[in-house]
Amino acid sequence: MAFGGRVALVLLAGLPFGASLKVVRQDADNSTNGLSSSQRGIQQMGIFESDKNELRKGRATCTKCNFNKCTNGDLDTAAISCKTPIVFPMTTNQRKGFTEAEWDEDGRVLTSPYVAGDAELLDSSCQKLLRKGVFKRPEELGSSSFSDEFVEVVNMQYARLDNSKDLSEYFEVPALFHAFSLEDAAQAVKADFPSHWPTELVIQFLGEGAKMNQEIISHLTEGEFVNRHVLLASIVGWAVRTVSPVAFECKWYYGRARPEEVAWRVHSGDDVCDIDDAIKEAVEGFVETYGLEDQKKFSAYPDVGCPTHPSFPAMHSAASSASMFLPVVMDLTREQELEARRLDYAVAASRSLAGVHYHSDNLAGLAIGQEIVAERLGDFLEDVFKLVLRPDQKKSLEKAIKAKQFDWYRWVELGCHQDSSQSSCDF
Repeated sequence: MAFGGRVALVLLAGLPFGASLKVVRQDADNSTNGLSSSQRGIQQMGIFESDKNELRKGRATCTKCNFNKCTNGDLDTAAISCKTPIVFPMTTNQRKGFTEAEWDEDGRVLTSPYVAGDAELLDSSCQKLLRKGVFKRPEELGSSSFSDEFVEVVNMQYARLDNSKDLSEYFEVPALFHAFSLEDAAQAVKADFPSHWPTELVIQFLGEGAKMNQEIISHLTEGEFVNRHVLLASIVGWAVRTVSPVAFECKWYYGRARPEEVAWRVHSGDDVCDIDDAIKEAVEGFVETYGLEDQKKFSAYPDVGCPTHPSFPAMHSAASSASMFLPVVMDLTREQELEARRLDYAVAASRSLAGVHYHSDNLAGLAIGQEIVAERLGDFLEDVFKLVLRPDQKKSLEKAIKAKQFDWYRWVELGCHQDSSQSSCDF
């Protein structure tokens, strides 16, 4: 994407291991209300004068770079600093800034870092989940792991644009993706409604004759509708709604730049610290083959580019938790349980095929989504649908949740995402 001038960065996380950055689109030539571009960038992200003194307190000097260039500068004149401007709970002025800043410099809608309120983050915050070992924090720019992930995304763009590989070379293809090319898969997860794919999976399972788990969800009649179709529809929407606040808190905590943002800065010749030869060569090769006159042209979405919010963790992945809740509330066969895992992973991985996420974004999102749903499913069934009220039902629910949880990192490490029939995948 063309910036029309310099690229400004806003630091979105103060991490124990350094500061991480998120690229913010900004026009260097225009100004609004007498503000410079950098000052406008600060205001756009919710940094106001009343916040600055607090931000300056304990502000450390950047000695390490994560994900993108890090330079020191005064908050009054620089669009970045070494202290995170977005914290939870957010300040009143930060909330005000996000409410009023509806568009970015390229005319795209900004994405809020919270959903409905910070109170939702208190019980299952990003850092709590990290301490619990639910997900692995993202590797910083300069690490070999980050370089490998970036090059992997670039190679996926070659395969997608050349139509040189099948989906099955990346993952075990679920039935709902069976006729898709790489481009089809990328487009299928471009702007899909958040509950679309899990809803399609529910329809598939019901069509196959799957019933509800009678030990947990009681039916009065064989033709039960409220505690089957309506309940399943509600759970699908609830799951997406429930994981969103925590996923977005993690996004703004880490502030990881999207692949296209890194590619554009490297291609533009900007001084990005800790860029190794592998990343440079990958970008140069891509540009030589396909050109890159606009940042958006890097991904499968050249009309809109990548989302404006940070990359890690992937929200599509966090919303892909059907493999957690469906095996609990439904009486599924082992093959159907595996199909749910295939679809969750396919939705997640297809975002990398589209060029908007790294592999670790997807795994973290899948792990976070599963954990949040497992943690809160019981309360939802009891409080909203007035189900699972008897002690025996609660015990069955707790047992089912524990039995159906699994480690996404282990699943992929063992290659189960490509072949779930292996004996090592029997968990």
